[in-house]
Amino acid sequence: MVADFPGKGLINSIINTNPKNGWEQQGNDYFYYQHGEKQTGWKHIKDGSLVSKEENGNWYYFEKNGKMHTGWLYSKDGQEVSKETPGGNWYYFSKEKESGFEIGEMVRASDGYLSFKTEIDGKYYSFNAEGKCIDPD
Repeated sequence: MVADFPGKGLINSIINTNPKNGWEQQGNDYFYYQHGEKQTGWKHIKDGSLVSKEENGNWYYFEKNGKMHTGWLYSKDGQEVSKETPGGNWYYFSKEKESGFEIGEMVRASDGYLSFKTEIDGKYYSFNAEGKCIDPD
């Protein structure tokens, strides 16, 4: 926006009056924005975005570039998350909308445990209330 105010000269500025908020799909990837800023790390989405169950919100993890993580996530003490981290905890984030889970949603049940094992890539796994895989091997 360029404005000419008498006696003050030209003012040149850009004002974003409609910052991005919420989910945005870019190609095959999903990103979450708050106040126009791409979010990274752990985010608890309380508004029910992408929630199909009766829970108030779900946990999602966003990589350093803001991309929503899907698949296995390895974490050691909640620090520095990487697929290559040896040991640590295992978490699984749904890659597709199936079995009541949304894309990118941490797999867990409302009572803290799944009443059945979840098949992922031909193997069966169970998860606790925090989404940690309790039988990763």
